[in-house]
Order: sequence, then structure tokens, then C-alpha cells
Amino acid sequence: MKKNRFLKLISVLLISAASLVFTSCLDIIVALLAPYGTLESLSAIGLSEAAYLTWANGAISRYTLTLDVSPNVAGFPRELTENERNNKFLVIKGLENETKYTFTLTLRDGEDVISTKTAEATPSTTNVRTLDYNNGVNSIAKLDDDEVVVTLSGVNGKVISYANVNMNKTKTVSASSVRRYVGTTENSISANVVPRNGYDVEENLPEPVIKHFVPPASSDVKVVGAKSRSGDEYNDTFDITDPKIGQTRSIYVDQDSNLSTLDLEEMTLYAIGYEPRGGQNDIACLVWARKSDVTSSSSSGTKISIEVIKDIASKFVTHYQFEEKIFGETCDRLFSDSKNSSSISMTSGPTKDYVNIVLWDIGKDGTSGKCGVVGYFWAKDYYESDVISYSNEGKYFYIDIPFCNYKKIGTDVTYDGNDNTVSDTVISTLFHEYQHMIDFNTKNVKNNLSSVEVWYNEMLSMLCEDLLGDALGLEEGEKVYDGRIPNFNGYYYYSGIAQYLESNSWVSYATAYTFGAFLMRNYGGTKLVREMSRNAYSGIESIVKAVNSVNGTTKKWEDLVEEYIKACAFRASYAKEYDLPTLNKTRTGTDWVEDFSVGNARVDCATNKAATSYTNGNVTGGTLSTSVRGINLWDRDLGNTVSSETYYGPINVRQDADIDLQPTGFIIHPIGKATSDDVTLFFTSPTTTDEKLWIFIQDDYSPTTADSTAAEVIN
Repeated sequence: MKKNRFLKLISVLLISAASLVFTSCLDIIVALLAPYGTLESLSAIGLSEAAYLTWANGAISRYTLTLDVSPNVAGFPRELTENERNNKFLVIKGLENETKYTFTLTLRDGEDVISTKTAEATPSTTNVRTLDYNNGVNSIAKLDDDEVVVTLSGVNGKVISYANVNMNKTKTVSASSVRRYVGTTENSISANVVPRNGYDVEENLPEPVIKHFVPPASSDVKVVGAKSRSGDEYNDTFDITDPKIGQTRSIYVDQDSNLSTLDLEEMTLYAIGYEPRGGQNDIACLVWARKSDVTSSSSSGTKISIEVIKDIASKFVTHYQFEEKIFGETCDRLFSDSKNSSSISMTSGPTKDYVNIVLWDIGKDGTSGKCGVVGYFWAKDYYESDVISYSNEGKYFYIDIPFCNYKKIGTDVTYDGNDNTVSDTVISTLFHEYQHMIDFNTKNVKNNLSSVEVWYNEMLSMLCEDLLGDALGLEEGEKVYDGRIPNFNGYYYYSGIAQYLESNSWVSYATAYTFGAFLMRNYGGTKLVREMSRNAYSGIESIVKAVNSVNGTTKKWEDLVEEYIKACAFRASYAKEYDLPTLNKTRTGTDWVEDFSVGNARVDCATNKAATSYTNGNVTGGTLSTSVRGINLWDRDLGNTVSSETYYGPINVRQDADIDLQPTGFIIHPIGKATSDDVTLFFTSPTTTDEKLWIFIQDDYSPTTADSTAAEVIN
């Protein structure tokens, strides 16, 4: 009988027990609570003159596993070795093609038979699927739900990796008892990637300097102090009919690092910003600060200077209409009940429909970083005080004074100021938070959505930062992708695409941003973002409908996820050569051009009482998507350092790392570089249809070498 080329490769490299030990939670429970264990399953796949067996459970050390084969095969029955037991797969050679074999696996406790499973398979020359790489034409193999063996042809010298993908939107795939893994044929592959071990528990993740605001539950909020606006403690002088610099108003602000304790503080009006295209009296924003926090000298630490206050007001009024043109408008009503069904116009509210920017040491943490929140929008202020007692009744943002003075040079962080200009971090955050205020109107109020997924809302805000990065004049290194992409590259596997983690939320921000950045660069730029922001949906549904509306397509969520994971698995140079999905695309703005110009921004400030014009530049028409720059995940500036070694691109995780597969998440694992033309891969059997397994083939590379491939420009 003529043997096919697969037989030359059939010897299996059994991965050592030290590197592949999967003791499931069920194993442990069975061992502790019952006298006996059990085999959950046994499956057999016929190969050419061989069979591939996989099973679940049965690896409890006190038991033995015995395998018998019928018709008889030399060497059987026999007890399985420790490696075989732990790996839970085995290739049996020396079988006859077109002969049906029965395999019996028996679990014993001493002489007692605990559990027995049988499976049948018929070896055949046609049983193993072969994928011909064909010089890059087939760079990805998607295994069927019940497929465990595949031969890759024409891959000599190519790097092979695979991804576990969880398509379930709510359910986690357990690392130890479920997630699939791979063994390979010996002498056909060598290690070329030193994979990251992965952290065993989330608590080991690094703690970021900048943290994210999560509104406390209403039951956790405490209002302290005896002060009240109706009492004699404050003599508010703010005049809604004639706002002037120096007027005061008592405003609720946070009092602890948990942001759940509030009290009234007397705030002074230090800057008034006017609508660039409005008239002399068309106020856009009011900037407030406590007198004791304002300094006449250089801005530093917990003190802010008049010049920085003026800079904040100027930059906001110069660019906020630019943001509204893309994302929508804010709500101009105050709500009289918790269901948003009854409201009054803000024109009769205490600060009309002006945007209030409150400068404050958020969390009262100084520069210690306990709180770490740069700024926030809290929808509580959209409700009358009869509904929420600690509402400030208007459009409010809160900005941290120390972060106004924040500066990062390399790994060094200071709060010594930025030559009397506000930090890029704060300005980017301000427009990030303004999107949240807009989103509250478009999704909750106009479209009556009861809730908006946190990851989706944050994705839109980060896309706002992405779109406005150039217009705001943010320095390189301060743009949204400079912070989010390294976090994504190093830790993406801890959070799914459509998932928000309460702890380690910064990982969810990174995964949500990277997915949104991919969508924006591939499916319509600014036009897509505009559609997602303004349609009547949220989360996955909003994204899918927007993509199809803008592009005239019929894509499903699964299609978008697949394209995205490809963009994360293939290096930029390879993706460009073979026209594969990538984030490395620059959109020049022709996908949505609308005549839009903003006049000079005017700000009245404490040092500018004559109210003369203060110019901070123009935003001109036709530039609404010029900042959608290509992102090369393997760029030199976006690497992630692991044990003093810098890795580029999404990290490849060692396949036995104890990391759950998150809902809508994925984990990329290295297999190695092929050293022969054909490679046959053996995978463990699936235990859930939620988990998909995709194999990636690409040119050889070093994970510690950056990729400088230039972005593709889309006109």
C-alpha cells in the first residue's frame, strides 16, 4: 500500500507535562467529593494508517488509564504514560486503512474499574484535511467545530500561530478544563517565538497612573457637611442674566478617592468662553475653580494659574462644535423624574445650557495617584435637585487640577506644569467626556435607550480623541493610540472586545479602542463614527447596523470579529503584501467632507476683563477625518516590555497559561516556524461550540523586532 506524505510526519511531539498540565476544576471536585473519577468523553479520528484519540478528564493522579485497541495492534493494551494522560491526546500508528477499529479507554482505581469509554475510527488516506498555503493565498485556516487534525502544505520557513476565539457574548470559556490546545508533528517545526507566560490572576496586572471614572451607585453616595445653597453658609453671587468673572456659586464636588462622598464648595467663575460663530453674548462655557486653588504664579501641583484656566476655556470653545458636527448635540433639558419622562428647559436652570467646567483636585488626592481620575462627566447633574439632591443642575464636567499640570517624559511623571498651558492629557480627556454628554442625549434621551454598554460608550469617546488628535494639536506620544495600543498589545487577552471589566478596566478600554480604531479605518472613517453615534442602537447592534448602512454591506458581527482578529494576528508588512485586514490605514477625509469652519475663539478671563478677543486659531472645512492615521501594531513606539525585553504587536501567549477565554475575546498562541513543507497539527477536542480555532500562516519574523511598514493611504 502506498503511503501518503502525511505518514512521514505522523510521529507526534508530545508536549511535556511540565509545559502542558490541565487539571480541570471538575477533576479536583471529583477527587475531593467522590471516591471515584470519571471519563467524560473519548473521540477517535481516523488518519492514514493511524488514528488520533482525544478525551476529557481522567487525569487524576491516583488513577490509571489503560487503552485497548481492537482488532489487536502491537503494544496494546497498555497503561498510558503521565505525559499522555496529561496531554489527553494520542496518535496510534501502524493501523490498516479502511479497517474499523474500536478503542477502549478504562479508568481504574487500583483493580477497580471506575469508568470506561469507547470510540470507533476507520483510517483512510482521505481523512485528513490539507490546506495548501499556496504562496500566501491561504494564510488562515478555520477549523470546524469537530475538527482536530489539519495538514498545512507548502509552509516551509513560515511562522504558524493559532487563536482561541470565543464567539459567545456573555459566557467565559474556562482555561483549564475547556480551552483547546495543540501538539505538532516532530521535526517539522521549531520555536521562533518566546511566548509570554501570561499572568495567572488579574490582581497581578500593573496598576496604571491614570484611572477611569465609574459613577458610584446612588446607594453608596454620601453628602457630608451642613452646607446648603438655601442656607446662610454661601452667598452665591452668580447672575444667570449677566454672568461675570468673579461671581461665585456653590457646587457639589467629590471629597474622597472613591468619588462617592460629595459636599458643596464655593467656586468662583474664572473664565467665560463664547461660541466662535455666535454673537457677543452667546456663551458656550463657564470655567470654575476654588479661589484657594488658583495661583497668580506658575501652575503646578494642586494649584492652577489663570493662564491655564484661559487655555482650557479657549481650547474647548475652539473645538467643541467640531465634535458636535460628528457626534451630535447635548441635551438642553433638566429632568424632573428618574425615567427622563418629564423635563424642563435648561434656560430656566441655574446655569442655563452653558457647559460648566469645574477645576478641582478630584478625589482630594493631591498628586498621590490614589484616585487617578483625570476628569469625568456624571449624568446626575442632568436631574433637578428634587430628584437627585446632589445634582448641580446643568451641563457639568469635572477636571483634575494636578492632571492639568501633568507631564510624562519617558517613564518619569511630574505635576510641575506645562509652561502655563493645560496638559494634552486633560484636553484629550475633556473632549472624551464631552462625547459622553452627547451620548447621553443621543442614546438615552432621544432614542430612549435604558442603558448604553460601557465598553461601547468608551469606544466612541476614544474614537473622538482619535479624530480630534491633530485638530487639538496633541503632541506625538500624547494621542489616544500612544497609550491604548501598548496596553492592548500586552494584555488584550484579559478582556473581550465587547466587555467591560470593573477591575482592571484599563484593559477593556484598550480592547474597545483597538477594535473601534480598526472599524473606523476600514469601514468608513468619520462617516462610520457619525453613524454609530447617531443611530438608535447601542453596542454590537449599533456597530453592525452602522457598518452596513455606511458601506451597503450585509456583514454580521462574526464577520467583523474575524476580520479584526486577522488584523491582530498578521504583521503589518505581511498584511500589506497579501491584502489582509489591518489597522495600518490612513484615511484622508474624502469619506465625509462637509463645509465646516469655526471662527476665532473668544474668552473672557480674570486678566482679560475688557472682554477683547482672544484668538486660538481656526478649524477649517474639509478636515473632519484627517487625523485618522494608520496604526501599525508592530510599530517601534507601540511595543510592550516583558521581563526587560520589548515585544511588538499583540503578545503571543504560552498555550498552557491559566487564562480564561473572555466573552468576545481571543488569545493568540505561538506554534513556531515550519522546517518542512508539510506540517500536521493535532488539536484537543472541542467541548463547546462557542470556542472557535483559527490557524495563521505568515512570513518568518522576530517578535522583538519592530515593523516599520508605512500605512496605506485611502483617499
